[in-house]
Amino acid sequence: MAAASPIVCVPFTLGVLLLLLSTTIWSAAPVQRGSTSAPPFVEDGAVPPIRAATAAAAAAELAPAALRAAAAAYMPDVFDPAEPDAPPAAFLPEEEWRNPCWRRASDGALRCLPLVHVLGGYQCGSSDLFARLSRHDDFARPSHAAPSFYFEQNHKWPAYVRTFERAAAKIAARPRAAVSGEGSAGMLTLTWTHSERLHQPYITTMGARWQLCNANRTRDADADARFNACMAAHIPAAHAADAALVARAGAALEVPYLLRAVQGTRVRLIALLRNPTDRLYAAFWHYPHYRKKFGGSEAGFAAYHAEMAAHAAACAEVHGVDACALRFESLERRFERVFYHCDQHYKGLYAPFVRVWARAYAPEWRSLALVLTSEGYAARTRQTLERVFAFVGLRVPADEGWWARALGAARTTNGVRREWASIPPMRAETRAAVDGFYAPHNADLAALLGDDAFRWDPSADGRSESIRHEEPPSPPPQRARARRRLALRVRPRRRNGQRL
Repeated sequence: MAAASPIVCVPFTLGVLLLLLSTTIWSAAPVQRGSTSAPPFVEDGAVPPIRAATAAAAAAELAPAALRAAAAAYMPDVFDPAEPDAPPAAFLPEEEWRNPCWRRASDGALRCLPLVHVLGGYQCGSSDLFARLSRHDDFARPSHAAPSFYFEQNHKWPAYVRTFERAAAKIAARPRAAVSGEGSAGMLTLTWTHSERLHQPYITTMGARWQLCNANRTRDADADARFNACMAAHIPAAHAADAALVARAGAALEVPYLLRAVQGTRVRLIALLRNPTDRLYAAFWHYPHYRKKFGGSEAGFAAYHAEMAAHAAACAEVHGVDACALRFESLERRFERVFYHCDQHYKGLYAPFVRVWARAYAPEWRSLALVLTSEGYAARTRQTLERVFAFVGLRVPADEGWWARALGAARTTNGVRREWASIPPMRAETRAAVDGFYAPHNADLAALLGDDAFRWDPSADGRSESIRHEEPPSPPPQRARARRRLALRVRPRRRNGQRL
């Protein structure tokens, strides 16, 4: 495979993250304060889970069979010997089949998994990129563009495999030409919320403790303080429950290791990353709960950023940046109580997540990952698509009519049909504050990827507020959509056992 050129990345919440628009070679990153040896947890009686660096090193040293055994502790349904569609230890030969495919032992039916994973990030144009990639004649489309299997707990393996049944039929006809993929944007961001598969014991334990602490709650002035003290007292038990799972698995894994345990290196990883300042502003205006709390104005955004940045700084001071990006709300009770756990700020903190992905796929990372900037994609869409096609092994279309159709499809950011003219511009002082928050992390990312484009220096790269289009994920079938609406009505949303 050709050597990688410049690369780029972006982030969602419960785990860790990855990639951008301008290909790059991964290089050794400078050690960030607290990223590899966070100090002991000192508040709320919290006890540290296995440290990130130790866990990553242990997982990286696992042989394929040992990695699968460890992953089975986190995803028992995937590797269940009784599961007819359990992934094999070896797929059909790569020289004959581009995608990771196998024949089901019971009846010889062809089963395939996606070669291409568009990992994210949110508000970065990744779903638009996936939609245009899906237009290629040799792309074998899944029934659902964003199945989100590896980081959301409620998805089951048989259903995930069925997502690619239609794709497998197309692959069977052209095994060397057809390529399948998926576009689960939450894969990039390895925050605690977006790694819930890995922390079920913690979630279950804290959920039970929430019921216990809430059972005798009164309405007096000290009620909240007693409740919070009760919850804080149980954090060590929740971490101990997670540690017991790690002990059974033999290694503490993150989402990228789960993917590698299933597919090995039969993957092509693509990430599209946007200037995090612009990404944060887009997220604030897209998700209504931020505006409801802080106000639907530029001043409301400035207040939101100031509060979240202060919480992030307080966490980093004690635990280090990487630990906070990956496990913010689990570290101390005071952080669990922060409004949406600084989620949008951490989703733009790409470097901690990229570090985990790079470790998980070392030493093949450079040949398996393409990280791009959203700004480059918006400015040079055709050239970027040509690079993506070459990277995943699809022929570059020669038909100018195809390009006219592919490039002429206007998309709306996250499916929100709103005139951006109605959104106030960010004031210079607000932008300076947000730029200052992200600047050291952008520098860290640029060093990781070996590409200064990821610094998002406005004097060199321009502003990305012109990026206003993002294709929403393909809707699920009508019946599945109805089931999802019903589930949302009858199942209250919870985070760490607490009802939202």
